[in-house]
Amino acid sequence: MKKDSGSIVKMRSGTWYGELDENARVEKATFSEELRQMLGYDQIDFPGTFDIMLEIVHPDDRQKMLDATGATIRGEVSSFDTEFRLKKQDGSYMSVNATGTVTKNDDGIPFIIHGTIFDISALVENRMAYEQAMHRLEASQKLENDLKQFGPVAAIYETARFRLEYDEQGRRVSVAWNDAYRELLGYDSDEEFPQTLQCFYNHIVAEDLENVGHAMDLLENGAHVDSTYDVEFRMYKKDRSIVWVRAAAKRIIGSDGKAMHSIGLLTDITAQKNLELQKTIYEVFSQEFLTVGIIDIFHNQIWLLRDNMINDTFIQSYEKGAHNYDDFLKEYVSKHVVEEDRDRVYRGSRVFHIVIELKKNDVYRIRYKFKKENGAVQYVQGTYLWLNKDGDKRKVICGFRDVTDLIRQEQEKQEVLRKAQEEAELARYEAEAANQAKTSFLFNMSHDIRTPMNAITGFRELLEREQEDPDKRQYYLDKMNDACKVLISIINNVLEMARIEKGVLKLDEILWNTDQFNDGLYSIIKPMMDKKNITFTQEIVVYHQYFFGDGDKLRDIFLNILSNSCKYTKPGGSVHMKLEELPHEKLGWAWYRTTISDTGIGMSEEFLPHIFDSFTRENNTTSNKIEGTGLGMSIVKRLTDFLGGKIEIKSKKGEGTTFIIDMPHRLGQKPDEGYSVSEHMEVDPAVFVGKRVLLAEDNEINAEIALEILSSAGMVVEHAKDGQECVAMLENQDGSYYDLILMDVQMPKMNGYEATRAIRVLADEKKAHIPIVAMTANAFEEDRKEAFKAGMDGHLSKPIDIRELMRGMAKVFR
Repeated sequence: MKKDSGSIVKMRSGTWYGELDENARVEKATFSEELRQMLGYDQIDFPGTFDIMLEIVHPDDRQKMLDATGATIRGEVSSFDTEFRLKKQDGSYMSVNATGTVTKNDDGIPFIIHGTIFDISALVENRMAYEQAMHRLEASQKLENDLKQFGPVAAIYETARFRLEYDEQGRRVSVAWNDAYRELLGYDSDEEFPQTLQCFYNHIVAEDLENVGHAMDLLENGAHVDSTYDVEFRMYKKDRSIVWVRAAAKRIIGSDGKAMHSIGLLTDITAQKNLELQKTIYEVFSQEFLTVGIIDIFHNQIWLLRDNMINDTFIQSYEKGAHNYDDFLKEYVSKHVVEEDRDRVYRGSRVFHIVIELKKNDVYRIRYKFKKENGAVQYVQGTYLWLNKDGDKRKVICGFRDVTDLIRQEQEKQEVLRKAQEEAELARYEAEAANQAKTSFLFNMSHDIRTPMNAITGFRELLEREQEDPDKRQYYLDKMNDACKVLISIINNVLEMARIEKGVLKLDEILWNTDQFNDGLYSIIKPMMDKKNITFTQEIVVYHQYFFGDGDKLRDIFLNILSNSCKYTKPGGSVHMKLEELPHEKLGWAWYRTTISDTGIGMSEEFLPHIFDSFTRENNTTSNKIEGTGLGMSIVKRLTDFLGGKIEIKSKKGEGTTFIIDMPHRLGQKPDEGYSVSEHMEVDPAVFVGKRVLLAEDNEINAEIALEILSSAGMVVEHAKDGQECVAMLENQDGSYYDLILMDVQMPKMNGYEATRAIRVLADEKKAHIPIVAMTANAFEEDRKEAFKAGMDGHLSKPIDIRELMRGMAKVFR
């Protein structure tokens, strides 16, 4: 039931005005409190500018609103009057009518635009309801021929009047109506239809009595005296058929303020309800149902209104008139439903089952496989709903359509969903495995770092105690040196992996000699093997000795594998490394296969698929007593992939491991005499004597070590604590005072790169061109390139190798 139906509604309104700038644009806008309240906004949320106000205009209406106001501002019309929609605070839209004009200054130029906005939602709603009703009526006429057996399709609206009288206490005492009221229900005289309240109640359908009583209570006791109240309900006619009516009434108040009586109109809306019924049928047709029928529940009959799906001799016998529904269902199921679905479809399509399902939900659907006369099978969906769900529930409309494509789409979606769930589960498993691996890595790192640190600390204490035996002291120093190398190796592996994952790898190929490259590996790995009493042998079978390759990355690959072979092979075992050349499909290229075999502890078949995973080892550190981060093999795999190579592993628990690495290389030729692939410089100590070095280093410990090393070589060293001080010390001396600057990179106030760039632009040519060598913990290739880009002449990474430091400085001095 709705309030104010049929009465004249006072429209709410609000005002606004805006100031126009020199370009006739709304520069500032002000909106009234009534407008804010009308739209339901709080003070703080209400738009404060015209541009923001535009945002709450419905997108489809925005241009129309701008065109109307713009035409007025430009003087094309004297005022505007337009309709559009505004978004309220709750997100719904209100239909409004906006009118207004502009105010001009003395020069005739508009400088103010102002107007009023009216809420016309109710008017628009009534207009739309009328248009929709006409649309439904037009649609229903298309189905008129199919619905003739259910009654006339005619929109007949008859009007009647009634009057309710009250006593002094406001109690209902009598009722009266005109002849049109009586005739609406099919009665000829007042004797047949006496004007009493009891007669009125007796003709109302029982299910609607509560609604009618509630409406009458509102009419007689409601707070809105001038309001019109209406209610829709069903009444029995003389022939016991049912008519839908709408009663609209208003209370009349006397001069004493008490209700005298109520007057009202009664309208026959049966045709409108029939139109709604036909709209339901139209909706079923609009869903592209190929076969549509109506089932009479009480008489167990079916009418087929249309069939564009089955279209065979069986269905032709059911096309005209009513037929027994059970007979139709049995024949339909046996002829057109595939065997595995027959029992389910038969039981699910029985009349009593349809009624049970429609009591639960407004719509009942059933899907099954449908077999055509030619043997083809498709998916069909049957849909059932009440022909008049709010009225006499005696008939059900049913529609059948081909949903084969829909079923396939759903199956595809299910398959996509299944795969997505599998991928999500796999990702979850991999994430958990990665987290577990990182946890294990941190546990191992704690142990692996502490092991060499413990050795360094322990042997340092032994060295302090032993002051007499030089052999013991040297032994302790050697052990400390070994522990330092292990610690640096662990840190380098972690940093190398971080660099690989960051994606900063670049190919840096130069010409190599196979003998020279393998000799380099041999000189590094042989001492490690000798310490464990492991036999290490090499074999080279190649036709082309010279090749182009990235030596640093190749060295990392083979040293990681050889180091592992050394770690996991027991004393007395052996490691063999063989290099052989294989043909390549590309002219001028060859595959270089390196096979590294050991007699170590081997690996289980279960672990082999995970050997290249980061942070993983078959046994943890504390159980197998072997140090390492678990990153070596991951680095090997990623570097091999980066270089375009392939790696294969064969291993058995307790029988050793074999690595087979195939690398593609562009072949080279023997260089001219005097060419050296790698430089081996012998350092003459006399080169350093008397040289003056400026050391820029903010770390006191690092500075102390460097000062001691450089001073012991005969150099004069001065110390600057940061880049700024380094530049100042250089500027305060003449151009020949310093021979070299050793520059740390990470320093406060001014870093090494900034200091170098500042030096290179000094006015004094000698100072601007002084040799500068970076001495930094930034050890990656990109860091070396950054140093040269800043203007440095050399790059040494920490921890500093004294021999490399001396070679680097000697090269500069020469």
